Amino acid sequence: MHVECFDGELLWEFKSADHPESLVAVGLDLVCICEGALVVDEAWEAYLRPRLMTPGRLGYAIINGTPKGRGTWYETAYLFGQDGDSKYDEWWSINEPSSANPYIEEEELVKAATEMPDMWRRQELNAEFLSGEGIVFRNIRQNIIDEDPMDGQWVRPILIGVDWGRKADFTVYTAMDATWRVLAQDRMTEISWRHQRGRLYDFASRFQPEGIVVEANAMGDPLIENLQDDLEYPIIPWYMTSQNKKRLIEAFALAVERGRIKYPNLPVFINEMEAFEMKVSETGNIKYAASGRYHDDTIISCALAFAGHGGSKLEDTTLTPNISGNMRETFITSGDIDVIEVEDDIALSEDF
Repeated sequence: MHVECFDGELLWEFKSADHPESLVAVGLDLVCICEGALVVDEAWEAYLRPRLMTPGRLGYAIINGTPKGRGTWYETAYLFGQDGDSKYDEWWSINEPSSANPYIEEEELVKAATEMPDMWRRQELNAEFLSGEGIVFRNIRQNIIDEDPMDGQWVRPILIGVDWGRKADFTVYTAMDATWRVLAQDRMTEISWRHQRGRLYDFASRFQPEGIVVEANAMGDPLIENLQDDLEYPIIPWYMTSQNKKRLIEAFALAVERGRIKYPNLPVFINEMEAFEMKVSETGNIKYAASGRYHDDTIISCALAFAGHGGSKLEDTTLTPNISGNMRETFITSGDIDVIEVEDDIALSEDF
C-alpha cells in the first residue's frame, strides 16, 4: 500500500484510519485526508497531527469531506480556517454546496433534493454541519447584509454588549444600533484584564455608545466599578441566571428567525449560531448552550446588546426595534437593576 518514486526519495503511503494506531510512523511532508468527518478524533489528534511536527518536514495537511454532525475534530479544523484570530493563520477552509461543482448536472441536483429528507439534503448537498439536538437559530444566513456596517449611517442609540471569557472562552464586544443591526464585533482570548479594558475603551470610542451592557457574573462588582471609573459611557450590569438567559435567548432567536436582526458576514458569529443547541434534561428543564467544541461568546455578547435595546421583552411579539432616537423604554430590567430615561441621558436607579 505504498508507491516509491525517484529511487525512494518520494514515498506515497495509503492507509485507512479505521485502526488509528496503524497511522503511527515517521514524519510527513503532506497528509491528504479524504472524508475527514468519518475519521475519528483520536486518529487526527493522537496519530496524524503529531506526524506533521517532525523537524525537516513540510507538515502540510489537505482535508476534505462532507460534514457529519457537530463537535468533531473535522468541524473544529474547518472553524480554525474561518476564524480571523491570528493564532489560526496557518489554517484555511472553504465550504461549498454540490451546486458549485460544474461537473454535476443541475437536473440531477434537483432530482436528488426532491428525493432526500431535508436534513440529508442540507448535509449532503448543501454541506451544512447539522446538530442532532434541537436547533435554536433559524434563517441565519438570510440575515447577512452586504452593505458596510461601518459606514457611519447608524441609527442611535447604539449599545455594546460584553461577554467576558472564562479560562478557554473568549471575551467578545458587540455594537448594535437601534435597528438591531450589528455594526461590529471584537473577539479576544488569553489576554490580561487590563488589555481587555483597553480594547473595550477603543471599541467604545469608535461608536460612542449610549450604554454598555456587561455580563456581571463573570466579573464581580469590583471590576464593574473599575469599568465605571475608566469609561465615560454608562455601564449596565447584567446578572445572568438560568431563567433570564432562557428568556433572552428565546427572544433573540425569534428575532433572528423573523429577520429582525441584521449583521455583516461574521464567520465565527454565524458558525456559533448554527451550532447553538437546546437540550432538555430528564427532568424537563431546557438548557441553551454551544454544542461540542463550540463557544457561544459572540451570541451572548450580541444578545446582551439586543437586551439593552429592549429586545428581550417576549410579550412584545412584534419584536419591533426602538428607533425613536432616545432611550425611552430601551433598557429592560435585569434582575434587580432598573434603567430609566431622562430625555437623551441615562439615569440609573439607586439599586444600581
